[in-house]
Amino acid sequence: MDPYGAHRDLHPEAPRSPLPRVEFQVVHLPTKDSAMTIANPTAYADKGHDLLHRYEQLGDRSDLTAATNYFKAAYQGTPSVLALPFSAALEGFARANYLESQYLRSLPEARTAVSIQQDVLKYTARDSPLYPQRLNYLGEYILGVFNRTRDGRAALLQQATTTFEDALTLLGESDDGTWLRCVTNLANAIAKGGELSGSVDQLAQGLAMFQKAEKRCPPRHVRWRPWALSQYALYLILYSRASTVPRDELYGRAIEYAELAYEVSQGRILEEVESLSWLSYVYYTDYLRDPKLDAIERTISVAQECVDTLKQFMPDHGLLRATMPNLATYYVNRFEVTGNREHIESAVAFYDDFLTLMDPAEPSSWARFFAAGRAYACRFELSANPPDLDQSINHFRQADELAMQDSDKALCKQYLGCALAERSIHQHTLIDLNKGIDRLVEALDKSEKSHKAGAQADLAHALTLRYRTPESLGRTDLDGAIELYDQATQTPGLLKFHDVHLSLYGCALHERWKQTRIPAELEHAFQLHKAAVNVALKGQSRRDVFLMRLGTVCRDMHAVFPSHAMGDPLQRSIETLSEASELAGPTHSLYAMYQRELAESYLRRFSITKSAQDYQLCLRALQTAAYNQSSTPNDRLEAASQWASMVYKETPHQALDAYRVALSLLPKVAWRGLEQNVRYRRLHWRNLATDAAACAITVGRPELAVELLEQGRAVLLNSSLQLRVEVEQLRKTEPALARQLEELSNELELSTSRTTMDSGSAPSNAAGIKRYDELREANMEYHRTLALAWEKKVDDIRLLPGFENFLRTRSYDELRHAAGDGPVAIVNISKWRCDALIITVHAPVRVVSLRNVKKATLEKMSNNLHAALSSAKDESSAQVANGLLIQVLDCLWSTIGSPLWTSLQKGATVGRIWLIPTGALALLPLHAATSARDPNVGFPSLLNVSYTSTLSALIRARSPRSFRQEGFRMLAVTQSSAAGRVYLPSLEHEMAAIYQHIPAHAVTALDGQQATVAAVTDQLELHHFLHVSCHGTHDFDNPYNSGLALQDGECLRLSDLMSKKLDRAEFAFLSACHTARADPRAADEAVHIASGLYLAGYKSIVATQWGIVDQDGPLVAKWVYEYMTRNGRRPDHTEGAQALRYAVSKLRQNGTDAFRWVPFIHLGA
Repeated sequence: MDPYGAHRDLHPEAPRSPLPRVEFQVVHLPTKDSAMTIANPTAYADKGHDLLHRYEQLGDRSDLTAATNYFKAAYQGTPSVLALPFSAALEGFARANYLESQYLRSLPEARTAVSIQQDVLKYTARDSPLYPQRLNYLGEYILGVFNRTRDGRAALLQQATTTFEDALTLLGESDDGTWLRCVTNLANAIAKGGELSGSVDQLAQGLAMFQKAEKRCPPRHVRWRPWALSQYALYLILYSRASTVPRDELYGRAIEYAELAYEVSQGRILEEVESLSWLSYVYYTDYLRDPKLDAIERTISVAQECVDTLKQFMPDHGLLRATMPNLATYYVNRFEVTGNREHIESAVAFYDDFLTLMDPAEPSSWARFFAAGRAYACRFELSANPPDLDQSINHFRQADELAMQDSDKALCKQYLGCALAERSIHQHTLIDLNKGIDRLVEALDKSEKSHKAGAQADLAHALTLRYRTPESLGRTDLDGAIELYDQATQTPGLLKFHDVHLSLYGCALHERWKQTRIPAELEHAFQLHKAAVNVALKGQSRRDVFLMRLGTVCRDMHAVFPSHAMGDPLQRSIETLSEASELAGPTHSLYAMYQRELAESYLRRFSITKSAQDYQLCLRALQTAAYNQSSTPNDRLEAASQWASMVYKETPHQALDAYRVALSLLPKVAWRGLEQNVRYRRLHWRNLATDAAACAITVGRPELAVELLEQGRAVLLNSSLQLRVEVEQLRKTEPALARQLEELSNELELSTSRTTMDSGSAPSNAAGIKRYDELREANMEYHRTLALAWEKKVDDIRLLPGFENFLRTRSYDELRHAAGDGPVAIVNISKWRCDALIITVHAPVRVVSLRNVKKATLEKMSNNLHAALSSAKDESSAQVANGLLIQVLDCLWSTIGSPLWTSLQKGATVGRIWLIPTGALALLPLHAATSARDPNVGFPSLLNVSYTSTLSALIRARSPRSFRQEGFRMLAVTQSSAAGRVYLPSLEHEMAAIYQHIPAHAVTALDGQQATVAAVTDQLELHHFLHVSCHGTHDFDNPYNSGLALQDGECLRLSDLMSKKLDRAEFAFLSACHTARADPRAADEAVHIASGLYLAGYKSIVATQWGIVDQDGPLVAKWVYEYMTRNGRRPDHTEGAQALRYAVSKLRQNGTDAFRWVPFIHLGA
């Protein structure tokens, strides 16, 4: 007898079931055709049901397709819709569509199943024994739509719940299979509502329904479906997070039911693989409760069996697409336990392929992006590769956008906040840290009770990170962090990664101890770190980090608790740090950090014991760290610098090796893929090049000293110049490669300009800020991608014969040609020694020892001088500053200028010199060094003096351009009344001075309202000379925002100038304040307006080291152009230095105070 058609209703006016409240698309069945009437439609329907049964056993999709066709034939071939086979065939067709939707994970088939089942109910009397069964199936199909859509989910769930309730009411207190199926369906729907709404009461209600079914029919009974047992297990786990029932008891029952589901599913492959998938998930939640290796291995084993079975029998089944990302997630977790790189690489590789194929409309899609974000974040821990962290952030952000439940969004925001905070550490970007804190605050607000402790701890960590930044709220951040940690650790059973947060809590307390020096806080930090190490498994991936932190605390404890219960804290520190290094291994990105910390502990013990062995062990650890290729450049550079400093006096040759390693890392520390201002800040404290050069001089290698200075100074300028390298030689042999490099270089240069964004230009409204942040982040990610591609292309070129040194630092044989028009003197200021290196084309480097010069003395002199100049607001204070400046010039002449001049006189007659001052000397007016006893003895009286940032820059400034047959053109820009600035009355006289010597027809004048940024930048490329008279500003917080104040409050910024490529540019006169001002924190980087013009193409530049007096600008301009146009000649940019010397001599002859003529300097050819 056909179980589906035994009680067909034959009455045309049969009562209809209540129609669903959610509308579904009407399915138009094929029009009935009398010609298609078949003799036995019931047999066709029966055959269809047989095939469905076989499909559920064997999983052969061809059976499902054949069943669908049989059902179609049955209802098409039935003479009347009231005939016996019709509703059975229609019901079978609905069932087939439902199973097809499960196979394909497809929404249309799920909707079709609901629509057809509604029609089935139209032809079933409400008092028919089949009606409750068919109503129950309708509820299942509605849940199928619920599981496939993101829209109207609450209404769908409510509709399914009501449908199951109606079916159960009609069934009464029966205990047959239909009743059990209906009760467990209703239990599932109610519990799912509790899951979505976060209602514990609803979860409890759903579980009560499961328990009711359990009492009436034991779970091992054949009537229990494996699916129902799996759902029972799932909701027991969810309930355990908020229940007072012991979690172990609930988890034990959940695992029992999930294992039972798999056991009773044997022989029906569809139920078997579904049960395996749920069992793996239940095992996974048990692992999260107690993260141990055997728990995650068990999870992976079951998930792998599910995947293997699906691949063998149903390779295109949708469950495979659902289970494989779960398996990848389990690999991520196994990595967190074992630290095995292969596990994380497998997970990342999977997500790279899977996410492109996934439908974002699936309700569970957020979880896939979330899991991918975790995979990339874990790989970043090993690689420290910026794109990995970018990908992680992108995936977490997308997961947050797709997640619908507050609890899911909270989890996404929590991980997103952590990833942003991590990126702020590696890229020194406060904006990322603040955004991370905002996301973590949102996560804490939305978190479930079970996740709240983790969110508190992660927010605390971010506040601790901000405490370490210059923009910190001070102890408010740190105290707030510790308070959050206190709250989080009140519920340790709910803390997801208890060991991680214990360790971070210890870090915060250690940080506060450094301020308070309260012994109890250091002891508390020690106990927390020790607890974290004890909780972590032996092979856990983060155990090395916990050990390192414990080791650093033990080192500090030695001074506070020399006889601690642990024994000798220093010995414990060394043992712990050694274990951390061994556990991480030399391929870990933090290996150099661990070795550095170990070296610090050996050094601390050496300071007490004076043991030669401790000293050698310290050096060995530093050397290991410096040479470790897998570690972060910053850690390696720190190690190499310390290594060099420790061995310089005893073994300078070894120190030189260390310095060379350190210098090779500078471009990586200030990687071109970072924002310009971030790169600049990462070079603030460096004196590596000067110390390395001093070391090379000590060992008798002055030519190498020159090369090291070239390599380690003006790192950012050299990096920008590499993007403008000529590739003509490469083009001759590899034209395609040359073209690709040029295209990448051009795009990277434009990208650099786009990422140098002025934070002051950010909008103030919420929507604008969001768009600004999105644009900035997209620009930075694209910029990092370009940087990696450019570096890869350069590496490819270096593999070619003859191009092994492509874009590497030039050799001395190449660099000496910078002295082709006169000697170049590099004045090297180091903590080790101070010397001048005189470079000429045809002679070896001449070393002039400057024994009376001390680095600390110059730094103090510079600080005093600039403080005096900054405070010179009236005649009295100006004279104080002038008196100090005269003393400075006298000191510079006696200690540096005079020895240099004496050495120069021993060679050929010299009329011009190029100076490269380093370190603190770059902040002082060496070009104006003059004897206080005799004003005619000094550089201004004896030589034409120019500056150059590097030898390569000078060579570039002298390189010829293709000859153009065109008339001379000058662009003259004046802005006397810039918004918010003091009026400059002398600018009219300055323009008159220009016209006095330059014909008006050769001058394009932009004055006042015409002097906009857009107008100036448009005109730059059309002119040979540039003269700018306006206010100049130097931004010490972000020097790339330094600029020239033009119309409407606009500023022609350094970042704008750097992006220009001006083929006609020759000479620029910057009659504005601070246009060549150096930053005391990075004096060797030469990041100022004048360097921006040089990069744009100007070969010769007159600029200012500090502020100038308004009336001096016209005078200097008059005399500069008077000299350049003497005897009616065309102005020549190579005479810039002579012209400025002529102008300055006129000022001095007029008795002008030193502080007014000294700031004018010449740079370039």
